[in-house]
Amino acid sequence: MFRAFGKKWLLGALFSIVAVMGLLTLFGSSWEISSIQNTVRQRFIAPSTDFITEPTADSEIVTKSSTKFEYVSQTLDPRFPTPPGDMGSGVVMEVTDAAISALVKQGYDMQGLNQFFSDLMSVQRRLPDVRDNWCKEPGRFLSDLPETSIVIVFYNEAWSVLVRTVHSILDRSPPNLVKEIVLVDDCSYLPHTKTQLEEYFRTFPKVRILRAPERQGLIRARLLGAQNTTAQIITFLDAHVECTVGITLLL
Repeated sequence: MFRAFGKKWLLGALFSIVAVMGLLTLFGSSWEISSIQNTVRQRFIAPSTDFITEPTADSEIVTKSSTKFEYVSQTLDPRFPTPPGDMGSGVVMEVTDAAISALVKQGYDMQGLNQFFSDLMSVQRRLPDVRDNWCKEPGRFLSDLPETSIVIVFYNEAWSVLVRTVHSILDRSPPNLVKEIVLVDDCSYLPHTKTQLEEYFRTFPKVRILRAPERQGLIRARLLGAQNTTAQIITFLDAHVECTVGITLLL
C-alpha cells in the first residue's frame, strides 16, 4: 500500500511539474510575442500629444493653457529604411518603368504635382521644426486663445494630399483650439472624394464633409463653409498644405 501510494504521489508530482513548465512556456511565449508586436507593430509609432500639467495650491492636477501644448514627433523603427519624404525631404527615385512614368505624368496632368511621389509618403510624415529660436521661447503667445473652425475647400484633390492636410492639422494643433474641420467639396467627381473620404474620416469627430449642390468656385465655396461653422473664429486653409509646429506650409 505504501509503495502504491508513493507511486501515485510521485506521478502526481511529476504531472504538476510538467503542467507548471507548460504554463510558463506558454505565457513566456505569449509575452515575448506581445512584446515584439508592441515594439515592431508598425513602421511608425503614432504621434502623440501631451499637455504639461502642474499641481495647484490645492494639490489638484489641472491642464495648463493651450500654448503649453507639446507635439511629440513620430519615432521610426531603425530596422527599416527611412520612409520617403521623412522630415520634409524630397522624394528621389529614378523612374525607368513605363507604367510608373505614365502614373507620374497622369498626376502632373490632373493635379499639377507629382501625385505618385506624394502617394509614396506617409499621410502623417514627420516634419522638422523650422521656427526661429525667438518663436520657441516661452511666453510668445496668448494663454487664452479662442477655438476656431477650420474651413478647407477641395475640388478633385489628390487623396494623399488632402488627407495629409487634415492629419497635419489634427496632429500638430492643440485639440482645445480646433473645434472642427469643415471640408467643403466643390462638386468633385473623382471617386475617392466621395464614399471613400467619408468612410476614412468617419471616426474623426471633428471632421465634417459639406457637399456643395453645384460648382461654386473657391470664394463662394469658402463662404458656404463659413456659414456652416460653429466657432466664433474661422480659419481658411488650402487643401494642399501641411501644418508643422507653429507654421503652415503650402505644398
